[in-house]
Amino acid sequence: MTEFDNHTGPCGLCVAVKEEYRVVQTLELACAFVPFEPLQEGHLLVLPKRHTLLEGLTGDELLELRDLIVQLKVRLMDLYTDAPPYLY
Repeated sequence: MTEFDNHTGPCGLCVAVKEEYRVVQTLELACAFVPFEPLQEGHLLVLPKRHTLLEGLTGDELLELRDLIVQLKVRLMDLYTDAPPYLY
């Protein structure tokens, strides 16, 4: 049994991804979006498109998540040039 087996109702993360104005970037296996209540400007969530636990991610999903995070880091560094480096 996984933590998703007991889930009832719509997935809040899936709902957020369907709200296109929240989506920052999407790839085949992963997506990034602005959360409902960002902790600060530039706060993004990066998730696989498939419901799974961390240990259930495939190699392709892990690589795409990593690639998406690197792409977003570059974009954020370009946007927030005066931000301290520990934010990246």
